[in-house]
Amino acid sequence: MVHLCFCSRKVIWQIHFQRASRVRPKRGTQEISSRVKGGCQRTRVLSPAKGINNFGDTSSSRQATKTHAAPEKMAHQNGGGRNGAAEQSRSGLLVAQQVLNDKLSNDGEAVYREFERLRRTRLPGSFHVAQQPANERRNRYSNVLPFDENRVRLSSPQHDYINASMLASPASEAPAWRYIATQGPKDSTVGDFWQMVYERNCAIVIMLTRLVESGTLKKCAEYFPEELDHPVMYKGSWTVTCVSARDVDSDVRHRDLIVTPPSPTAGPPRKVCHFHYHAWPDHGVPSTTQPLRDLVQAVRGLHTSDAGPPVVHCSAGIGRTGTFCAVDIALARLRSADYGTAVTAVELKPVVAELRRQRAGMVQTAEQYLFCYRAVKDEVDKAIGTD
Repeated sequence: MVHLCFCSRKVIWQIHFQRASRVRPKRGTQEISSRVKGGCQRTRVLSPAKGINNFGDTSSSRQATKTHAAPEKMAHQNGGGRNGAAEQSRSGLLVAQQVLNDKLSNDGEAVYREFERLRRTRLPGSFHVAQQPANERRNRYSNVLPFDENRVRLSSPQHDYINASMLASPASEAPAWRYIATQGPKDSTVGDFWQMVYERNCAIVIMLTRLVESGTLKKCAEYFPEELDHPVMYKGSWTVTCVSARDVDSDVRHRDLIVTPPSPTAGPPRKVCHFHYHAWPDHGVPSTTQPLRDLVQAVRGLHTSDAGPPVVHCSAGIGRTGTFCAVDIALARLRSADYGTAVTAVELKPVVAELRRQRAGMVQTAEQYLFCYRAVKDEVDKAIGTD
């Protein structure tokens, strides 16, 4: 049975399946500590939402636009009111499911062809600032650079460069999306990283790499403390304190961090939610999409519209980072889609093309691109009740 509720020019759709055999126990979470120093209030830790079914209002994580009014009008006109519109939403999901099944058939041959077309697309854009001699040492990889057009700029008298890109949806797109995609901080750029997070009012950081991979290969600097209530001062006199930690699931760790700027005149301490997906292999993909989908839901459950964009990073800031962003965008579209848009919501080629237009190499490998489609299909299957 499908229910639709209409609220403030949006269609918020929820799908409920009343099959006892498909009822799953709620995943519990446990907060290790919730003490916050420096005058910051404690906030209740939320369990991750459970997929499309329970997502609710998308306005908490994406800015609403006037284009939301069109789906509401369509829902009223097609099918004779709420019941008819509800059946159309389910029908749209079923069609989207078939589209995904077709794409993933024959070992994903169609998906690999899509990725090859994306890979061959040459994008305009310059990297002049990133390639300046003074900035070359601030790049983790010499061939992964932010475009001049949308690079994040620091307000610093010494330099304004950090290897980070401001990503945003086209003005006409709904639901809207924003991210800061960046490389894993280097030892010499940890202060720049926290300065960016603070200046851009970012409340969520998503880390998709281990500090060290393949035994000895350093992928990211240790830019946050793991020990509770033990402040650590980093380069640039940025102080970070971990005040609580818990597991979202066995592969994802959630920490609440308090970030204190170098001087009181710069502003008060701020809370930053840090999600660490520590089991995602470099260049490869996880064996299951569930942890990534849980992470997407957990992030959206905590993000608010008045905060800055989530900061997403892996090591280079394009492969795993692009995969997270693409899946997050697709699932957000599904949650706001109706019969007329559910099929286009699961088409990932234009999503990845737009991400690559703003940061070269986003979703770095064909395997990661296929994983994006698998994640979206798994979420659609879950919503329909065929997982």
